[in-house]
Amino acid sequence: LDLPRVAIMFDRLKAMGVRRLGLAGGEPMMRKDLGEIVGMAKDRGFWVSINSNLTLYDRHPERLHLADLVYTSIDGDQAAHEGARGEGSWAGVLAGIADLVRLGKPVIAICVVTEHSLDQADAILRRAEAMGFRVHFQPQCTETDIVRGRVPASVANEEFRAFWRRLLEEKRRGRPIVSSTAFLEFLAGWDDFAVSAVDAPGGRCAAGRGFFYIGPLGRAYPCAYTKG
Repeated sequence: LDLPRVAIMFDRLKAMGVRRLGLAGGEPMMRKDLGEIVGMAKDRGFWVSINSNLTLYDRHPERLHLADLVYTSIDGDQAAHEGARGEGSWAGVLAGIADLVRLGKPVIAICVVTEHSLDQADAILRRAEAMGFRVHFQPQCTETDIVRGRVPASVANEEFRAFWRRLLEEKRRGRPIVSSTAFLEFLAGWDDFAVSAVDAPGGRCAAGRGFFYIGPLGRAYPCAYTKG
């Protein structure tokens, strides 16, 4: 979408009563007009978060400066992070976080729990405590329209459940984990981590009501993981 169409979309979202926008990708910082997009959203009263891997932050820090919150990714130390996300994905992440924190910008790092990060939680949390950011842990989502991959057979489901039980204990100790207690408790009892979602008739889900996803071409879907 070009800026005039983004403006139309924002006006419609405001008229619908939307209050919060989360800009994600792909990589939002690839857009040269990201700062203008955030400014347009703020002018309309939206609260804006951006999800960025921060590898471009050192070249274009101004693109994030109007955001209310920045999400990024940390899956452990450099070896674990690049094992999960690819060579070069570690570059600039810590420096970007440090600068955003220095500017007073809230930062939440997302750790996707895979075979690469199972032994990394304490190191991530110690880094968060030292640098002043918070952490959300999430399970790996597999075989959806926007996420590819699978949980390796080499990791037993009980290993994952034990990981989530340990995280629950760490949250209760007051460590900087933003994942909710209910979320951690649910995952500590999840049956099969190779399955990302289940059909639960009668279950409560806010997708399409409390939130929805808009793709790059402006099409709306109830949830990013079920779009299409």
